[in-house]
Amino acid sequence: MSRQVSALMFIVLSMLMLAVKTYSSSSGLPATEWSKTYGGADDDRALSVVWTSDEGYAIAGHTKSYGAGGSDFWLVKTDSSGILEWNKTCGGRSDDFGRSLIQSDDGGFAMAGYTKSYGAGDYDFWLVKTDSSGNALWNKTYGNDQAFSLIQTNDGGYAITGDHFVLVKTDMNGTMEWSETYGAAGSAYSWCLIETSDGGYAITGGCQLVDAEWNDFRLVKTDSFGNLEWNKTYGGLSDDFAYSLVQTIDGGYAIAGRTGYDYDSPDYDFWLVKTDANGNTEWNKTYGRTDNDRAYSVLQTSDEGYALVGRTHFWGSERGNSSDIWFIKVDRSGDAQWNKTFGGADWDWAWSLVQTSDGGYTIAGYTMSFGAGDNDFWLFRVAAFTFEFDVVIEDIHYGVLILSNSTISDFNFKKTEMQINLNVTGNSGTTGYCNVTIPNSLLTGNPWTIKIDDTNITNFYEKVNGTHTFLYFMYTHESPLQVTIKGTWVIPEFPSAVILPLFMIFSLIVAVFVKLRMQRE
Repeated sequence: MSRQVSALMFIVLSMLMLAVKTYSSSSGLPATEWSKTYGGADDDRALSVVWTSDEGYAIAGHTKSYGAGGSDFWLVKTDSSGILEWNKTCGGRSDDFGRSLIQSDDGGFAMAGYTKSYGAGDYDFWLVKTDSSGNALWNKTYGNDQAFSLIQTNDGGYAITGDHFVLVKTDMNGTMEWSETYGAAGSAYSWCLIETSDGGYAITGGCQLVDAEWNDFRLVKTDSFGNLEWNKTYGGLSDDFAYSLVQTIDGGYAIAGRTGYDYDSPDYDFWLVKTDANGNTEWNKTYGRTDNDRAYSVLQTSDEGYALVGRTHFWGSERGNSSDIWFIKVDRSGDAQWNKTFGGADWDWAWSLVQTSDGGYTIAGYTMSFGAGDNDFWLFRVAAFTFEFDVVIEDIHYGVLILSNSTISDFNFKKTEMQINLNVTGNSGTTGYCNVTIPNSLLTGNPWTIKIDDTNITNFYEKVNGTHTFLYFMYTHESPLQVTIKGTWVIPEFPSAVILPLFMIFSLIVAVFVKLRMQRE
């Protein structure tokens, strides 16, 4: 009898062990710190954001919910947490569209876009200068085109670009100094303008040459007086259009936009093109999901990689026709490190991105999924180097949070070794750190063992509260490094899905035991 009962107990214990299944996510994603919408019942679209000198944010675009009529320029100022401080509209009785925003040297703001309310033509470039409270000081119109990008120049004036690769240079009061057009034999649209390290200008956008079927990326370089130095195109046998441009630390350029649409495959992908200082291609990378993806903003990050933001589109899926904001982080060679989507069930777009001094990101665009109206301004903050990882044990989720100035990859939790493994990457020779938050219900230290590659870290900081353990340690980057955090595994509570089967097995054992006892008696 004892052998029979022992066999039954062995079966039960084996089933108990099999009932606990473990897996963990291998890619952590930055956490969203906060998210805010601004707008009314009508159509309000944010297209540009700046990080202001008081460490708040200013957002520009256009609104139909407020103002004088049609669409008006709309300038929104927030504090560092996205709390609204003030907002101003600027416009006339017709349509006026704000596209680009800067904070000027005097602490005020300048916005550029295009207007039908003022000027000489159908749409004219429109430059509006305000004080630090958003009150208009002066405004100027130029030409008969649509403006998409604005910068303040080293001499305190302004430069604006827009349709047909027109470049307008003004003095500090908005008085035009010169204007140049860098048109192609076909159609050309410039979307982004920067002042280069040599005092000249670089402009990017799209162009379609005569007899060409599709657009190509175009990059134009001028001197400080607007004289053309060179221009390059990049593209293939599909539709390619550039929206954003930065000059890189090595003096070259990074251009972001869309690529891939043709008759056989009517879907776009993000496209990032890296060039040298003369516009010669060094490498290019595409990033795509299953449908229509467009990158609208790129910046070079503090780790010399790149961050791209835009939108990813869903056609005819279970969601219907809608889009999410898509954020991609890549290294200095353009290899993707992580990506994350933001949005709801409707249409959500991102047009502008800034990185703050703590390494975090703030993204501006517009949303139909959230807010008060048709489209609303949307501003949200992605935490500085904060990564969330998910360990799942039999449908129970345990969140591991890592705050680090390194790039985190290859995260995994190994139950058999009772340890967390991950890789950290950063600029060689610099100091890195990790601040790891681990649920006590997943893993505890008695004691903790932390290794960088094969070297034990002995001078780490540990703090325990009722629910979590906090571990802080430092290291010198020698890319990449493998981190191992070893503790004691805590068996989680059994989920309800296994309680009933275990109860039935236990009841069966009891019944068998009673029957055998009765037979013996």
